[in-house]
Amino acid sequence: MWRLVAIVAVGAAAGCADPRPREAACPSWQADVAAALTPCAGCHGGDAPAAGYDLSQYLGVLGGGSDDVANAIAGDAGSRLLAAIDPARVPAGDLDHGGQAALHALLSRWVTDCDLAYLDSTIHAPGVLDPASAGFHGAELAARGWDLALCAQCHGADFGGGPSGVACTTCHERGPDACDTCHALVPETGAHPAHVGPGSAELACATCHRVPEAWDDEGHIRRAGAGDPPPAEVVMTGLAELTLEPGDRAGPPVYEAGTCRNVYCHGDVLGAAGGAATRPAWASDPPGPAPCGSCHGAPPPSHADDRCEVCHPSGAAHLDGAIQIGLGLPDCSGCHGSADSPAPPRDLAGNVFTTALGVGAHQAHLRAPSGMSPPVPCAACHLVPTEVTSPGHIDSAGPAEVHAALGWNRTLGTCATAWCHGQAQPRWTVAGEAACGTCHGVPPATAPHDPGMGLATCGTCHPATINALGGFIPGGAHLDGDVDAP
Repeated sequence: MWRLVAIVAVGAAAGCADPRPREAACPSWQADVAAALTPCAGCHGGDAPAAGYDLSQYLGVLGGGSDDVANAIAGDAGSRLLAAIDPARVPAGDLDHGGQAALHALLSRWVTDCDLAYLDSTIHAPGVLDPASAGFHGAELAARGWDLALCAQCHGADFGGGPSGVACTTCHERGPDACDTCHALVPETGAHPAHVGPGSAELACATCHRVPEAWDDEGHIRRAGAGDPPPAEVVMTGLAELTLEPGDRAGPPVYEAGTCRNVYCHGDVLGAAGGAATRPAWASDPPGPAPCGSCHGAPPPSHADDRCEVCHPSGAAHLDGAIQIGLGLPDCSGCHGSADSPAPPRDLAGNVFTTALGVGAHQAHLRAPSGMSPPVPCAACHLVPTEVTSPGHIDSAGPAEVHAALGWNRTLGTCATAWCHGQAQPRWTVAGEAACGTCHGVPPATAPHDPGMGLATCGTCHPATINALGGFIPGGAHLDGDVDAP
């Protein structure tokens, strides 16, 4: 309520029309006390007031100073403000606080009899600006159901002065009907800073609350013509309502018993994702971002690899309602391969050289630059998933499975029974081991081949593969599964 320091016309009964009985002799801050304390403000004022007590401002006089003990308490003759200059306690020769009998008498009257009056008003109680007073304008306004229209009767519709000539905007720069008059634009309660403040997800207030267009919107601070008591109603919208798989949502997102239930943003609707804290307590929000594994498993049950960085870009938004897959490249190339091809290089470990088993002869098969065969599709050696989450893809530990019929030996890096290499077993990570005579004899030992045939003779029966001079004809008609012969 320290923010609510303005002269708000909330009087007893109907407002400006009902004067309040007063004692004309009562000193007030505005008329008497501020001027009397001006000499004290030489030490107790400025950017670093002595003992933290700023006597140049009304709230500084009332405030707690450096030790959080109130300086002045209405009706309390033992208030620190009085004790510090009490002639009965402080010798007249004290250079700091002695010889202040007249000031002590004025302040004693102001504190004990006049309730720390800010001004001599026929409408407001003396403690209209004292947050500790029952007559504080904020407390009075709350008791009247936050009816700011009553204040506007005297201070104007824009609270700039109105008939009273006293503006509420002197203290409330944006007006008493601004959002930050009653609460900070980023409230400091619970996990508000973690959700809305700088360095957080910086969610919009409307993600969790209905945001009013004006202070007097129905259901904001007033409902059915009366004050709407706290707490604020929480209506989950936006990210909280998202569901990746409809069957995973058990119900609508709600705030209940100090936590959020069925919200996407904490993983409560991610099915078997395995989050350890999908319903965190709002009031016990720990500092810093939630650790991995809070909203989903690390890795989730559908993942066999716990290296998030392999397929999820670190710079992409996390909780934005979309699963970011791929390191800036579309489709399969986002996790392995390149912009030109989904096959390595790059492999899942980031390797780009053919000497790495994850890279090897992938491009030699997929592109077939030698022209000995047409490009070999990925499906010739691997089960190609239709979706990222297809069975056998990310749910199984690496390395990638190779069709059993090929006789792949990972230790040796060779295919023992692949038709395309015959009896030869060129090593996957060694270039240049496949050439004429490697996969079959020159000529082959099968009929109708004659052992004396040379390469120039091959073209007689295989004109699409070998020319009349015995030279190889690139173009992919060789290893295509069809023996090109009469």
